[in-house]
Amino acid sequence: MTSVVSIIVACPHCGQPNHHAQLASLTLWLVRLWSDGWSDPTPTPSALYRCGVCNTVAFHEQFAYLGNLKWADHVYDVDLQAPGPDRVKTMQVLRRFTGVDLQQAKSWLQNPPSPIATGLTLDRGNRITDALQAVGAQCSVHTREIDPGSPESWQAAPSIEEANDAAAAASSRPRRRRRKKPATGPVPTLERALP
Repeated sequence: MTSVVSIIVACPHCGQPNHHAQLASLTLWLVRLWSDGWSDPTPTPSALYRCGVCNTVAFHEQFAYLGNLKWADHVYDVDLQAPGPDRVKTMQVLRRFTGVDLQQAKSWLQNPPSPIATGLTLDRGNRITDALQAVGAQCSVHTREIDPGSPESWQAAPSIEEANDAAAAASSRPRRRRRKKPATGPVPTLERALP
């Protein structure tokens, strides 16, 4: 499976952040392998990129790596709505999945709706609700978004584009300085001052 990671790079000219989608892994499932050891070539990434802010072209190595873009993540909270007909079995399930003592589990049963678990993955939240519903308790799962941890400017940064045209390559190459032609005419001589 081919997966892509969105990283943030800084333009070498203007210093502004830009998105760059980079391959994290590559699958060669559809590449033909020949009996003599030859295989179909995989596409190579471009060496030149154009900044999305100032529109200048630079080599890939010149863009400074700032970090990976972290999008907002979701966590799940489980609330106990009603304990159900068998309060003892409900209390056993609560203690087994949350690790609380008998006093805390009893207070959740006496004061519904009660938040019993927070910050869970979806799989763990579903396992708790399935176990509680199996003993007759009523519960609900709520989702909430947590802070992504990336600066706001990274979220709104434009993407850098591949610059494959010859004009971009010519503009990014350092120019050679021409040598000055020697002056024509009489060669100046140095006169020594005699003491």
